[in-house]
Amino acid sequence: MEKKEDEKANKITFRSVPEFRGLFIDQCLAQATEYGFSGTSLKQTSWGNLCKFFSEKYDCTITQKKLRNHWDYLRTQYVTWSRLLARTVHGYNAETNTFDWSEEQWIELDKTIKNASQFKKKGLEDAGKFQNLFDGKFSTRANRDTPGRVEPPCSAGTSTTAGVSNNGSESRTSHGKKIMRMTTRLILVSIQRGVAGKGRRKWRKNQVIY
Repeated sequence: MEKKEDEKANKITFRSVPEFRGLFIDQCLAQATEYGFSGTSLKQTSWGNLCKFFSEKYDCTITQKKLRNHWDYLRTQYVTWSRLLARTVHGYNAETNTFDWSEEQWIELDKTIKNASQFKKKGLEDAGKFQNLFDGKFSTRANRDTPGRVEPPCSAGTSTTAGVSNNGSESRTSHGKKIMRMTTRLILVSIQRGVAGKGRRKWRKNQVIY
């Protein structure tokens, strides 16, 4: 019986159950808002609540280990995405939510940023929600002054622009990490404004001027 339960739980993945990814993100945000963070993760109370919620929803035992694996996977995606956005010459296209880089540049980027090419043809879905979860940019009821944070694994003075800039490398200043976070936020804002702008342009086009 227990083995059958495990087999059923193992089938609950982002790929096999399309709704699971979005639901997992939203539930994590709800728990973070209510209880705050513990370091770069959720608090134990939140993990217990999530296990109960998903076990009841899918009628099988969803363990904390399984949910943490999903958390780590999404966090890794966000860190990779943040590092790509932080390129000084990033080539980001807000209209398509992709990067205008050549195949050669992607090959070079894969050497310095693990799995960078996963964003070659499509951007990071739910990037704004990811920022709230993994960059601690929102207040929580339980811990408003010390939200959890995740720093992208880049240190000052490390070359991270191979294959993108003209000379193949660019040293970060002592404020590199701060600039990276600011750049990521600006790009996310530009994405949101771009979507809103499309709506406004469409509305104006349909107006009759007297």
